[in-house]
Amino acid sequence: MIPLFKNKIIWLFLVILLCHGFFLIMNGICWDDYVLIPQLLSGNYNEVISIYSESGYILGGPAYLHIAYSFLFGSNLVFGYRFFAFIWIVLSGILVYKIFKKLKFKDLDSFFIASLASIYPAFKAAFIAIHAHYIFCYFVFILGVYIFVYKVKNNEFSLGLSQLFWRGLSILLFVLSFFTSSILVFYCGVLFFIITKDMIGRNSIKIMISSLFKYLDYWIIPMLFFFVEKTYFPAYGFYANQNELQFASTGKLLRVFAAFWKGIYVAIRASLSIINIPLFISIPAFVFFACYLFYRLIKEAIDSKEISNKLITYVFSWMLLILAIFPYAAVGKFPDSSYASRHLLLVGLPLALILFCFIRFIEKELQLGIKAVNIMFISLILLFSYVGIENYINWQYRFIKDESIMLQLKEMPYSKKYSTFFIENDTNKASSSIETAIYNYSYYEWSGIFNKVWKGEKWIGYDRDSVEENRFLKDRKCFIHRYNLADYDPSGPIADMKIFYPNKNKLITQRIKTIDVSKYYYFKWIKKDKLEGFLKSLVNVEITESQ
Repeated sequence: MIPLFKNKIIWLFLVILLCHGFFLIMNGICWDDYVLIPQLLSGNYNEVISIYSESGYILGGPAYLHIAYSFLFGSNLVFGYRFFAFIWIVLSGILVYKIFKKLKFKDLDSFFIASLASIYPAFKAAFIAIHAHYIFCYFVFILGVYIFVYKVKNNEFSLGLSQLFWRGLSILLFVLSFFTSSILVFYCGVLFFIITKDMIGRNSIKIMISSLFKYLDYWIIPMLFFFVEKTYFPAYGFYANQNELQFASTGKLLRVFAAFWKGIYVAIRASLSIINIPLFISIPAFVFFACYLFYRLIKEAIDSKEISNKLITYVFSWMLLILAIFPYAAVGKFPDSSYASRHLLLVGLPLALILFCFIRFIEKELQLGIKAVNIMFISLILLFSYVGIENYINWQYRFIKDESIMLQLKEMPYSKKYSTFFIENDTNKASSSIETAIYNYSYYEWSGIFNKVWKGEKWIGYDRDSVEENRFLKDRKCFIHRYNLADYDPSGPIADMKIFYPNKNKLITQRIKTIDVSKYYYFKWIKKDKLEGFLKSLVNVEITESQ
């Protein structure tokens, strides 16, 4: 294949910058960041360590990454999180490119696989601070794979200092990556693929088994880590039983099954949503094509009496996709296209491989030229980048709305007399897209917003559409400093808050969001005197005492 680019690493960086670069200028926070970031900015590091210790992490491991970011960036912590998230994504992409080159994939193929894996539009919450250790652990895992492929695999095992160093370093990196537990399961599939890729189908079962035993330490030490973590560092307190395996009853097994298939569906839907074809048509078409390709590759292997690298790569791609989703399904976690897209952290690489196999199969069947194939890959890159940018614009639009709400709350000091707010947020209902709609806020997001505006921990908010009856009584254990609710009085006065657009019939399309976000940055950076007026005109806030 004639190379399109001379320096693939530079082009890979540009691809990632195109897709993810926007989140470097995003300036809002959401979800658990309203719990985490205030603790860090106030220097309450013991609370951060407690959060992760209660979550079942050995010695509160990931907390120290957050603390390190806090030391490095201080008051610019939000930017610091996004800066490092971008760096880890870039470095992971470069390492994936290098790994596939070492695994004897063509240079341009390695570039396209790394590009698609880095920007696949499934994990859409990389900018959220609480997810920082997921992205870091994934980078550490990929770095471990890189060292294994370049420095350990195919080298004779010896007790030499150099060999022991690289072997020990790669194992250490893998163990560190397991602070994101799902990577442990994914790791087993990746390691098996790398070790056995060149042996399958060559009458070398004994050699393959002996090779697996050659890396016995790579299997034993991670399992030992998992055993120690689950046995001696179980989740407790607020997070007790939050990630327990769901195999104890038929009902829980059904939940695992449902979560697994939803994971597969959402992961595949992420790429199909970019084409203007209804999902009830595109999803079955995708499944049919996937099965047909498997049939053709199997038939080809039977006819030639040899298992091709194409078949090996394709089968392992699906195996890795299953292993990427199963850990979350096993604890009953359902992914979506918003905050819970964190449960799709690992699907980018396997789906990039699957799409790569699809395009190579189409190339062969239709006898396409090099230019046509490259256009297909580049089109996918551009489409995935578009989805990524659109996602970040939607989140920034939410942050701008939050800024507008906070600005108006500052001008309502009389409302501080209320303790509980039941919130009807009509702006969430006005989106024209189900896929990109921003979901209801959690109570600790509202307590974080009130704390930021009114400087206290006396107020809580519940979205009217999602709150259960007497929910505020069930959350009594959360009325603590961690959730900005140390001084909250559940028996205090109650108010209704309504948030709506000045034009109540306005449908907020993607175009309108993009224009408003552009205006925001224009006023923020250039016409600063007009920013406040723009924010006040964006949404209206009304507060009335509950009857």
